[in-house]
Order: sequence, then structure tokens, then C-alpha cells
Amino acid sequence: MTKTVLILMFFILFQSCNKNKEYLHNKEISISIENKEMLNDNSLLVKLNFTNTTKTNFLIPITSNYRLENRRTFNPIFSNIVTSDFTNINNGNYKIDFLINDFNEKILFKGVSHDAFKMAILKNYESYSNSLLFLPKETKCSVYITFNNYTNCKSIKNCNAIFQNKHTKILFDEYDKNVIKTIDSLVKKNNLDYKIYTNKIFLLDSLYINSNRY
Repeated sequence: MTKTVLILMFFILFQSCNKNKEYLHNKEISISIENKEMLNDNSLLVKLNFTNTTKTNFLIPITSNYRLENRRTFNPIFSNIVTSDFTNINNGNYKIDFLINDFNEKILFKGVSHDAFKMAILKNYESYSNSLLFLPKETKCSVYITFNNYTNCKSIKNCNAIFQNKHTKILFDEYDKNVIKTIDSLVKKNNLDYKIYTNKIFLLDSLYINSNRY
């Protein structure tokens, strides 16, 4: 009887492991940290990978405002995009480029003068061009971002402890439903072969920067 129970338990565990592996490999869209590097005591460089394993071109409706967060102790640190494969994709397709410009001017910078809008683009072009992520089918795109912590505090060590804490992770925001509807209408208006990704994005290790993987 005991032997039968043990065999049954082993079988259930084996099936569970296989299901977990299948779950990991069948995610359509995933975001993961490939590597990270401290540039100095105040700055962290991270390489994020966005992977599309499907045969569908997807538009990922997340903002370009990544942040480093640890709600237990520290204030969030907002990112700067250094370079991005998405910028190259956008620059290579005039329809995507036009859509991003239309989306930014009419939605993200609504009410701002045209001159102020153009100045904002020049000041932070990478953030502008990554405000919508067009991820082609069966593709991996990388984004390099930095987190710079120049908080005024007495102890640099305490100021920058967020970079070493095991609970620190990268977070991002998704656009709300009304904005996504607008994005969808712009995609159709420009006759782009892209589908808005509305499922939950799979985050490998939940983007904790001090996971043992890195």
C-alpha cells in the first residue's frame, strides 16, 4: 500500500514538473533580464529581452517608464533608455513611425504645443520611440536601460542599497483600456499587420535584479 502511494506521488510530481516546463516554454510574449552591471556606485545598467515566440506580429502596450522598485525600504528609481532594438524597427517602417508620432502628439502630449512636443522628442528620443513596442513574430528585441540614483543622503552606502537588495525588481506600467482602444484604432487606420497583445506578459523571475540567474 505504502509503495503504491509513493509511486502515485512520484507520478503526480513528475507530471507537475512537466506542466511547469510546458508553461514556461509556451508563453507567447516574455520579458527577462539577460544581464546587469553596476557602472559606478550610483548607476545600474540592465539589458532587458523581449521575446515573441509566435507567428504573429504583436504590439506590446506598455509605457517606456521603467522603474526600479523595492517597496519595503526604498524610493523608486526611474530609468533612462540608452539604446533599443525597437527604435531600429520603428525607424525602418514609416507607418510605425507615423503611428508613434500620432499617438504621442494626440495622447501622451495632448494639450502641449507642437514646438514643446518636438523639443520633448529631441530631449528623450529613445523614450518617445519606445512608447509603443512593435515586436515582430519569432523575434527577440533588447533594450538597455540605466537606473541612476543621485538621491541626496548622508550615506552613499545606504542610498544605493536598493541595487543590492534581494527584493528589488524592475516594474513597468501598461496603458489603460481606453488608451489601448485608441492604439488599436491607430493600428487599423495605418493598416499595420500587428495585433495588440492583451494577455498577461510572462515575466521571467518577475524581473528581480538580484536573482541568482544573473
